[in-house]
Amino acid sequence: MMLRRLPSFGVCQLSGDASIARSLGAMNGTGLFYVQCGTSRSMASALKPVLRDPERPVKPATPWLSFLEEYRKGHPSGGKGTMAEASKEWKVMLDVQKKKYIEPYEAEKKIYEEKMKAYVASGKKDAWERDPDRPKAPASGFIRYATDFRKKTPSVKLTEASKLAAESWKDLNPQEKQRYEAEFKAEKEKYEQELAAYKASGKEEAWKVKVGITAKEEKA
Repeated sequence: MMLRRLPSFGVCQLSGDASIARSLGAMNGTGLFYVQCGTSRSMASALKPVLRDPERPVKPATPWLSFLEEYRKGHPSGGKGTMAEASKEWKVMLDVQKKKYIEPYEAEKKIYEEKMKAYVASGKKDAWERDPDRPKAPASGFIRYATDFRKKTPSVKLTEASKLAAESWKDLNPQEKQRYEAEFKAEKEKYEQELAAYKASGKEEAWKVKVGITAKEEKA
């Protein structure tokens, strides 16, 4: 059983023995199984922005792209073969000649990285990728158990710990398992109420309009 985190969906992807996946209450899809990783979103409710945040810093053009742009300006009638010709010239260009493209890029890259760090720290990146007002889905009973299991086995690799936790969960006595499921059920009921209120408030639609999801849905 292999485990891979899928941040954009807020779930973990497992592949391998279907019996383990079923024991986790996972969803089966073409040999891959998905379970919530205890993050803020479930796969079913994840909404991916269509538009790019205008406040997100823009990466500087690489040395090659800067050269290509310059080459195209110098060969306006080059046609479809312009890129191939530029590529050949770039490959044989001496390092000292490439410096005029590399040095500005390195300077711009440092500025970009500083701006990006500040952008992420401000919370704007997360707010664009997921509406901060949207209620967070509770972790499932198994995820709660797996988290506790992980704390007891800190030296075990994540993939191995996940496998062992799945096997242990499968054989867990009903009373102990019920404790984790009850915690999840209680939080799930509260989450569903908060989610309904969130959607009724119009905040979800406002966020979808902001990030371009509504426009895409209307075109479909």
